[in-house]
Amino acid sequence: MFASIAYSATRSGDMNKPAIVLPVPAEARTQLAEVATETASPSGFITDSMKLVFNENFDGDSLDLTQWFPGPKPDGGQWGGAHFVTSHETGFTSVYIIKDGMLTLRAHHEPNYKDPENWGRTWYSGQVSTAFPRRPAASAIRKGYIETRAKFPRNKGSWPAFWVLAGDTEPTVATDAGGVEIDALEFYGDAITKFSSGAIYWPGNTGRTAEPGKLVWTDTNMNLTADFHIYGIQITETEAIIYFDRKEVQRLKLPRPKTVGKFFVLLDNAIHTDSGVDVPVNGYADAVFDYVHIWEDTH
Repeated sequence: MFASIAYSATRSGDMNKPAIVLPVPAEARTQLAEVATETASPSGFITDSMKLVFNENFDGDSLDLTQWFPGPKPDGGQWGGAHFVTSHETGFTSVYIIKDGMLTLRAHHEPNYKDPENWGRTWYSGQVSTAFPRRPAASAIRKGYIETRAKFPRNKGSWPAFWVLAGDTEPTVATDAGGVEIDALEFYGDAITKFSSGAIYWPGNTGRTAEPGKLVWTDTNMNLTADFHIYGIQITETEAIIYFDRKEVQRLKLPRPKTVGKFFVLLDNAIHTDSGVDVPVNGYADAVFDYVHIWEDTH
């Protein structure tokens, strides 16, 4: 059912359609919530033996800033073809939208946009992280399973993702110790049935060599912009295992497994400008996330 081919893309490196969102029926949301609670009956899935440490269902009417850091990566890094708006900037509430138990990250196009980084970009959008500047994520895990349910925009240039980062715990005097990035999924709006996954070690200022690992495409044979699907990543001692609708589709070697630290989660709706961008008629593109659940494997 699934096909894989080699591919190369990462999210941390610098580079210079609107979706109709229907609320999930109450019965379906109840079933999903039951799966994600520690007291639920065994589901037969790998999470049965793990501890739920993060249970974000995007209730309420605004982004919970005690749970999520919006804008750049926690180290302050901006990247990609859209500026990631912070909680202090004009336009915050039009980018990070909580409604009907879902988070919409809305990428806006403005031809005369004043790019805060002065990179000449004409898009601004959203990225959220469970880690904060100078403060580790309470829900970060070294081993376990992380899952989201999402739907993506259909326009060339859209580049939303669900990914994790971890610091390198090997002793070093370097200011930037580097770290491991695992992309559970990277979606491209002009390849609507596919997503890419990969793992890479970023050496930072350590002087060590980057480890790109393996990067692959998964072809689901489904239109990932037409409906919601479940995307998951299991992190073990030595591997990152990718799931689609709770079925395993890829296995990736974990870079530097003996020294990698705990992983925190990022969601984004980035813009990829390398091969051009199709601007939707209404001027924005939505990536919609229904929930984020994190289980820790304590065994």
